[in-house]
Amino acid sequence: MNRFKDELLSKNGKVAIELAKVFMSMEEGDRILTVEQLSEKHKIGRGTVQSALKKIQSMGALKLESRGHLGTYITYINYEKLWEIADIGIITGVMPLPYSNRYEGLATGLYKVFDEINIFFNLAYMRGAVNRMNALENNLYSFAIVSKIAANERMKESGKIEIIGEFTNKTYSGEHVILLNKSYKSIENGLRIAVDSSSVDQVILTQYEFKDKNVHIVDIPYNQIPNQMEQGNIDATIWKLDELQITHTKFQIAKLRNEKAKDLIKNYTSAVIVGRKENYDFNKVLGKLINMEKIEEIQQKVINKEIIPTF
Repeated sequence: MNRFKDELLSKNGKVAIELAKVFMSMEEGDRILTVEQLSEKHKIGRGTVQSALKKIQSMGALKLESRGHLGTYITYINYEKLWEIADIGIITGVMPLPYSNRYEGLATGLYKVFDEINIFFNLAYMRGAVNRMNALENNLYSFAIVSKIAANERMKESGKIEIIGEFTNKTYSGEHVILLNKSYKSIENGLRIAVDSSSVDQVILTQYEFKDKNVHIVDIPYNQIPNQMEQGNIDATIWKLDELQITHTKFQIAKLRNEKAKDLIKNYTSAVIVGRKENYDFNKVLGKLINMEKIEEIQQKVINKEIIPTF
């Protein structure tokens, strides 16, 4: 469990675990329920509640101050300690496959930050924001990393997720361009456009960019698109500029034309951490514990090749 395992296995310790989960959603200055109210709510004796409160305070997770008839208030709270006492277990997040320096940097930053706060953490990797958010809603992961575009769309559709934390612009993706086969010099009617339907960003940008043309949309997994273009099965696609490989030089590269598409790229290229709305307390604490600035700093160092990615 943690270094307080022996103490927490006792009856008072088990109550401390439950109370720690309650306090994790609170802040300094908040008034807590009375001992009697906590006793009734958790169906335990008042003496057990008092012992559990003393244990949590002795472990350095909380400081309480009695203000007479006004009640008891939190004067100090340590979320890392509360998390440790609450014994929540391993946190598992899911993010895009780390096939670019940008994603390698995010993964490296997440691991380093969680390691600093001594929280057991694992990352899974999954293609497509739709797939990641489906898995999150099905309770397979604690949180997911997606683009702000994808998160906003999902929140409109289902209302089951919420943004826990938002990074700054260009942390999820940089500039997007149109890749064209060499046989085409410009956007024309009749083009076969590759789109990965699980990639919300690519779907929306394609809808805007080609809405004035009579084109054929072909659903292909993102990582297979360049190969399909090389074989002549696809004529064009929307692609992330920082994911262009040496082999892509055989393609024409054109800038986005549609103003709405360009506006999306300008304002919604940030990565966000999303969680299930029903886990509000967990999300709130996780948002406080994760040092977003530190993760971005590490991500930038990976992009600049100042540090080696480790994840």
